[in-house]
Amino acid sequence: MSAPVILVSCDSHISPLMSEMRRYCPQRYLRKFDDDASKDRALGGSFEGDFSIPTIFCMEKGSAAEQRAKETTEAKGNCNMSAQVEDMNRDGVAASVIFHGAEDNGRIPLNARGLLPGMGLLPGMSGEDLAASAVGIHIYNQWLADACSAQPERHIGLAYIPCWDVEACVREAEWARKAGLRGIHFPAHLNPRCPNYDDPVWEPFWSTCESLGMPLVTHSGPGFEGSVNPRLLGPLIQLEGAAASRKSVPRLIFSGVFERHPSLKLVLTEAPGPWYPAMIREIDETYLIFKLNIAPKAPKLPSEYCATNVFVGASFIAPYEAKTYIQGGYTRNVMWGSDYPHVEGTWEAYTDPSVPPTTRLSLRNSFAETGATEEQIRLIVGENAIAVFGLDRAVLARVAERIKAPTIAEILTPIKAIPETAGPYAFRHA
Repeated sequence: MSAPVILVSCDSHISPLMSEMRRYCPQRYLRKFDDDASKDRALGGSFEGDFSIPTIFCMEKGSAAEQRAKETTEAKGNCNMSAQVEDMNRDGVAASVIFHGAEDNGRIPLNARGLLPGMGLLPGMSGEDLAASAVGIHIYNQWLADACSAQPERHIGLAYIPCWDVEACVREAEWARKAGLRGIHFPAHLNPRCPNYDDPVWEPFWSTCESLGMPLVTHSGPGFEGSVNPRLLGPLIQLEGAAASRKSVPRLIFSGVFERHPSLKLVLTEAPGPWYPAMIREIDETYLIFKLNIAPKAPKLPSEYCATNVFVGASFIAPYEAKTYIQGGYTRNVMWGSDYPHVEGTWEAYTDPSVPPTTRLSLRNSFAETGATEEQIRLIVGENAIAVFGLDRAVLARVAERIKAPTIAEILTPIKAIPETAGPYAFRHA
């Protein structure tokens, strides 16, 4: 109970400055890189029109919540890995899965076109020059690999892939693993250029990822097309994006991918709510109806494949979600995440060292009154991620000791009050 807990966040973000990525750009693309960077700066960042973080979360001007949103967008760890590590140390986080896409504050492009990585949460969705887009993706992957190399035991960098070209995806995955990246950012299946995930053309990629121990990791993102009222952007991303991010599960199961590749892992991140059990039941029922068609390639129930191959990245997990997973026997399939440094996550800029970090308070809120055992808590907040991503547990245990990570006793201590500056998701009780 008094030993430090190894916290591994399954959901953290970083976005390099364009000036840092430029040095990775091949000479023949430098002019296009600079032109595209100028175009993106002219748009003021990620989105056109009336958009801001406070707007989509309906925050009152001048409120503590709006101030917190401003602090998250200005966090140095948005684009600097050393600064991010300092924040991890304060929160007690030993290691993090790294996605692109921190709040940009008008400085860091998230939805660039052409040569720029087109990262955000759905890479490759924008830009007509696919060759240049593939170069841009590799530029970002190179930067990320170098950024993670300073403390490689603590960073689970995800390689982005040119999903319209399976052979190129295989090459990128092989390069990424050699460069020290530990997983694949697996885009939600929304790109019309991308072959369906049940298409046999993907077979070499599944084999490569399995042999390299590179999990496929999907982050929830926009699941809609066309314009959206800025005040509806947040909830629609949450609902429609989360639903879209799960589309790959039945395709991979029914087409026999996990039957042929039993060590391949799929992680679905940042889709709040206890949807996992309901999804499994629905896919099982569909399987039983169409069993004669599906069983030759996938002889087991989908729930059996999910138990060994499909995992939930439960960012800023709520108490009711934790109870659902604990009582339903899913504690080996769920991984906690802080969603650093997003405003809806658990991280908060600190000005008073005497005040406990919000991430630690959120953990206490999530588990203290759920009836969770020590083993169940350790699995969800770190041990499952260690197993899925093949991390060095002994090394991370020493990191947890050094940074004075929270103990089980601390996590099981109920909080007295929700901080006034808490993010909109960090202390959910619905």
